[in-house]
Amino acid sequence: MSSPLLEARNLCKTFPPATRVLIDLDFQLTGGVHTITGASGVGKSTLLHILGGLEKPTSGEVLFDGQPLYNLSDNQLARLRNREIGFVFQFHHLLPEFSALENLLLPGMMAGTPRGELQERVGYLLNRVGLEHRQHHKPGELSGGEQQRVALARALVNQPRIVLADEPTGNLDSLNSTAVAELIADLAQKDGHAFLIVTHSQELADIADRHLHMEDGGRCSEVVG
Repeated sequence: MSSPLLEARNLCKTFPPATRVLIDLDFQLTGGVHTITGASGVGKSTLLHILGGLEKPTSGEVLFDGQPLYNLSDNQLARLRNREIGFVFQFHHLLPEFSALENLLLPGMMAGTPRGELQERVGYLLNRVGLEHRQHHKPGELSGGEQQRVALARALVNQPRIVLADEPTGNLDSLNSTAVAELIADLAQKDGHAFLIVTHSQELADIADRHLHMEDGGRCSEVVG
């Protein structure tokens, strides 16, 4: 069995005054597609934010490729998030004044990717998500499904090893939800990205290589079959 790309050990998170969301949670992420389901409020999004370096745990540790994530300085953590971890959220958070193409170029420019390499990568991703013919349209000119596909492509621009997605199909109709689920499965299989997805979608759970169900306190049990 390969070593985990991302690992949580004895993870705890408490919000003031005394709301304990995660209690001694252990978690490992290798390759493929992993999904986490569970009722609202059990800590799924909190776990995702902690694993992605967006929010510090109260105690416990997160290891990225064997190295403690929260031992990094703020600048080191920001660099790691930019280069190694892609984020996709329920609300696409595209910049409305920029075209789809420009939204994809931005994270690569921030990472200092050479222009020619970046343009080639962005062109490839627009083709992969089926939006090369819509690249000059701004988010307001795209459908909800198209916007989410742009957001997914943007998360992949810097070729991250891990993509963390929080309800990526939550605002989509069934047709677009299916299209995004199939695209994620294809990207994981053919491009080698590891996905960790928090979702209420059975379609996303069905495509997962590993499906976990979270209960109060962050207790996770593996769903088989």
